[in-house]
Amino acid sequence: MQLTSVLPNMLEPYYIDYSIRPASIPHISFVDVLRGRFSPAAIAGKTVIVGASAIELGDIVAVPVYGAVSGAVLQVIAYESLKFGRAIQRSLPPWSYAAALILALLLRPLLGVWNWQRGLLLTMLVLCAGYGGAIWIQSYLTLSLDITPPLAVMVLCFLWSLVRQLDLQSIRIFKQNMAAVHRRVIMNSVFDVSLEGIMITNGEGRVEFVNAAACGMFDRLPDEFIGKNVLQFVQPEDREGEDGNWAATETGYRVVRTSDVLNITAKGGATIPIELSIVNAKLAPGNSPFERRTDTRSVFIYTFRDIREREMALRTLRAAADKAIAADRAKSELIANVSHELRTPLNAIIGFSEIMNAKLFGPLGSAKYRDYVRDIQFSGEHLLELVNNLLAASHLDSGKYELSESFIELPVLVESCLTMMAGSHETDEVRIKNAILSDLPRVLADSQSVRRMVLNLIGNAVKFTPPKGEVRIDAEIRPSGDMALIIADTGIGIAADEIERITEPFHQVDGSAQRKFGGVGLGLYIVRRLIDLHDGRLEIESIIGKGTRVSLIIPRVRIEGFGNVVSLLDSQARRGD
Repeated sequence: MQLTSVLPNMLEPYYIDYSIRPASIPHISFVDVLRGRFSPAAIAGKTVIVGASAIELGDIVAVPVYGAVSGAVLQVIAYESLKFGRAIQRSLPPWSYAAALILALLLRPLLGVWNWQRGLLLTMLVLCAGYGGAIWIQSYLTLSLDITPPLAVMVLCFLWSLVRQLDLQSIRIFKQNMAAVHRRVIMNSVFDVSLEGIMITNGEGRVEFVNAAACGMFDRLPDEFIGKNVLQFVQPEDREGEDGNWAATETGYRVVRTSDVLNITAKGGATIPIELSIVNAKLAPGNSPFERRTDTRSVFIYTFRDIREREMALRTLRAAADKAIAADRAKSELIANVSHELRTPLNAIIGFSEIMNAKLFGPLGSAKYRDYVRDIQFSGEHLLELVNNLLAASHLDSGKYELSESFIELPVLVESCLTMMAGSHETDEVRIKNAILSDLPRVLADSQSVRRMVLNLIGNAVKFTPPKGEVRIDAEIRPSGDMALIIADTGIGIAADEIERITEPFHQVDGSAQRKFGGVGLGLYIVRRLIDLHDGRLEIESIIGKGTRVSLIIPRVRIEGFGNVVSLLDSQARRGD
């Protein structure tokens, strides 16, 4: 210290300037001094510092910049620092803490809103500026700044912002996951409660999802679909011009096929008609930084709609429409037929009555008038039959027709019907043969209903049989034990496609206004309804041009003593067993 002519305050420490290079300080070894091997002119007028180092005794000091120097060199550097005013002073701690506080107040808000990349860049810039500034100030102002607190604060602020961003990111990820789970639950619920079957496949046609409705249609479990090709379950019919329908599209989605009706086969073999819609959807990669997909994914969405009820409703509507059309046609035919049937006998009654009233052929005792009276009687009976048929059909349709059953003898009843019909113009021209045996067992039935059925059937047979033709009435006990009352004629016959419709109300084979045969088309309808009330059935066999055979089948339970009647069919079946 005395060599520098400076008397520093020993209570105030200072820092050595290690920017002074030891190699710039000339030195002479102590051995050369003792042996006089140096030039005195080299030290003339210069300050000489005499010191010795014993390296073997550990006279090595660790210092900054140079790592380690000897004690003598350290003394020379300290002397140079004082001599040339390079003694470095340390900044006061309050200033460092104040700088750290200011830095925290300024940078914390920025780091709170910036992403971690920008925060890291700012932290590196502040650290470099701190170190660079400290070095520059120490070089020119011999002041050593304590930058540890500010830089530590900077690093802590960055770490705090990083932790905060991680926390916010974890919260966002959690919310996104919960939203995805919520959407997935909602979509699964919608899919599960949907009445339409839904199946989703990947671009290769492998099933990835199927809802409960689709499983129900195919009668399969979900595991039977997953991973399998959709063509194992659905095979849309290829149509011309649709070869490109299975290619992925550039838009988000497009309809591949809509309302394609086809049949699918359930697991049990049942065939179900469905309406199929196919949508091709494109799933592009998301914008999330965690998205790892780079290619667009294409899926197909199959929607199945069970149309069994719809087809049933359509069939019902079609049947109702046909029925309404038939009813309207029947109404029109009824009006036309009734007007025709009423006008003809009324004209006869009025005309013949006027002739008789005017006595055009002389006094009423003339034989001509007897023919007119006969025609008037026939016309009146025809009108009465028409009205009775209309009333009977009305009662049958309303369900108010009641049977008054008793045991009756069919041969006697048929004979009485033939007696009632004797003398008419039609029966005079057709031969009627009654082949019913008199020993037939009695049947339990309503005599008025059976009489009406027999009269209608014989009347139809006579009406549609040409002159000199024959109508044969017969009865038999069939092998089943049932009784059949048969009316067969040699008339014009009925076409095969008309036999099922001939028993409908107001239906006539010839519906034209110029038809040859009269009637309103209620005879066979009334017969069918009445035999149904007796638990029997009506059988009609006919060949065009050869005649018709109509059978009233009376069940054996209505035959007197049916307990003693054994069905030959049943006995043959028992023998076969």
